[in-house]
Amino acid sequence: MTLQLSDRKKLLDKVTSLVEKRHFNPRLHGVDWPKLVDNRRERILSAPTDDAFEKEMDDLVRQLKTSHTGFLHRQSRRVPARNAISATFQRWSVDGSECWMFQDVHPGGAAFNAGVQAGDVLLTVGDRPVAPPEQPEFGLGESTSMTVRKRDGKTIRFPLELPGLKSKRIAISTPQPVLFNKIPDGTGYLKVTMFPGAVGIDVAADIDKAIQSFNGCNKLIIDLRGNTGGGIGGLRLMGYLTPDKREVGYSLTRKRAESGYKKEELTRFGKIPKHKRRNKNCGKTSERRSL
Repeated sequence: MTLQLSDRKKLLDKVTSLVEKRHFNPRLHGVDWPKLVDNRRERILSAPTDDAFEKEMDDLVRQLKTSHTGFLHRQSRRVPARNAISATFQRWSVDGSECWMFQDVHPGGAAFNAGVQAGDVLLTVGDRPVAPPEQPEFGLGESTSMTVRKRDGKTIRFPLELPGLKSKRIAISTPQPVLFNKIPDGTGYLKVTMFPGAVGIDVAADIDKAIQSFNGCNKLIIDLRGNTGGGIGGLRLMGYLTPDKREVGYSLTRKRAESGYKKEELTRFGKIPKHKRRNKNCGKTSERRSL
């Protein structure tokens, strides 16, 4: 079904109202939401196709600069690269032209399994060239390909198998969440690519296993580059960085924030859920921290 102008106006007005009423704080990052909508209204409504309209709407709400904020048709299978192929990109210049360079390529993800490495340059998705400012997007459940320029200058076309949707609400490819090893000089290396699960029991157990393997190490590197976020399993990792018990985070709604509050009166977690299993196999963010 093709959207009529009246349909587009209703959608834009609905999104505008939802952000004003339901977003925690549209001005959190200095964004003047009403002015932003007014400045973009004509170009959004006059988008040449429904797909272009969807992209314009998505770009609009992303100007809020808050995580997990976007506009997507409920039947859309197009998702950002970090979710679809477990890889992130950095703008780069090659021979005077801007391009997308792979920055983080997580083991277990579709890009890694295809043979892509950090430092490779993306040229095409399928047969279509992709370059800034257009963001690389991929269709889950599809068989496609990527053409990349390797660091030695060679151009290679990789077949790409993308997993299907696991949920009607969440479109994401899951890489290996936790990877760890010992570096010869007595340094433990722990990389966490994401914190899957709302409670995160499994990833918390994997982090425990990693920390236990670092017995005898006198230094620790925690690598969170390209981490896609997730649930509260990240609290287990934070717990290892504090010598004492500390309360982390508050349950704060927009209504409470606008009416005023005292931190000590807010709902909080008293402990992190923990679950132990026998014979459990260990499931094999833009910063590196050295302790």
